[in-house]
Amino acid sequence: MERLDHYQQLPPRHLGGVVCIGNFDGVHTGHQAMLARGRALASAGGIPLLAITFDPHPLSILRPESAPAPLATLEQRLRWLEQAGVDATIFLPATTELLAMSAEDFIRRVLVDCLRVRQVVEGPNFRFGRGAAGCIETLQTLGSEAGFEVTVLTPQTAVLGDSTIVPVSSSLTRWLIGQGRVRDAEACLGRPYQLSGTVVAGDRRGRTLGFPTANIAIQQMLPGVGVYAATARVGLRTYAAALSVSSNPTFAGKTVTVETYLLDFTGDLYGRVLELDVRSWLRDTMKFGGVEQLKRQLERDAASVRAMSLPVG
Repeated sequence: MERLDHYQQLPPRHLGGVVCIGNFDGVHTGHQAMLARGRALASAGGIPLLAITFDPHPLSILRPESAPAPLATLEQRLRWLEQAGVDATIFLPATTELLAMSAEDFIRRVLVDCLRVRQVVEGPNFRFGRGAAGCIETLQTLGSEAGFEVTVLTPQTAVLGDSTIVPVSSSLTRWLIGQGRVRDAEACLGRPYQLSGTVVAGDRRGRTLGFPTANIAIQQMLPGVGVYAATARVGLRTYAAALSVSSNPTFAGKTVTVETYLLDFTGDLYGRVLELDVRSWLRDTMKFGGVEQLKRQLERDAASVRAMSLPVG
């Protein structure tokens, strides 16, 4: 799959295709359904499937204080879009000029004049154009005038752990993750929530306890404070892991950090990129009366993770 950083002057092989537009944050099951329909239409017509997304998130320009923490890194988004069958992803720069385009101008200048689209696939809540004034009905009306078809999908739903059936969205997924409900988030994502980051130097306290942990610099939405069962990929190997999202209250910490202990791993992880699948919530963080109490709890955490028989190897 190709990454294209502008919508103007695309190679001819990417013109006249099917287009899906969105932030694709997390590429959840709703996105996956939209892309699957787009892939089917593109394959039937012998034309390309393009995803149009934004970098950075438009809210980081319009209302920086309201910009959400991303559910995925850029590399993860691209990988999942490729797995969904996208031929090329176009990153629209979230500039004030682009965001000031009216819905009509966006369709004419981007979709028609530059991309020459034949079909667009979207969900019913799609909004676009200056002030998000354009809606799915706007897209259908203007698309009919411009000569392209619009396919509107019904929202995807997920069944949560309490049997509640909910419409899938990035905002709901983000809320569930913030509450530590990572299994419910997995139902929305169609995969475990994945964190990716570089291992950085920590205080090395875990080594003295017999549980050397990797401190990871994360630029994504963090799960709610707590301890989780996870799996960690290191090169071609996958390890069961205990993941802590905490300010380390036992040692009077103030900043929330992400630390993980990889069961049965030996070696140096500094500077390496780890990908963590957050599988299940284990417990709240707590302040212990001393090092020995903390060590006993870490032993129980490791035993709990090992008992889950997580996919490793």
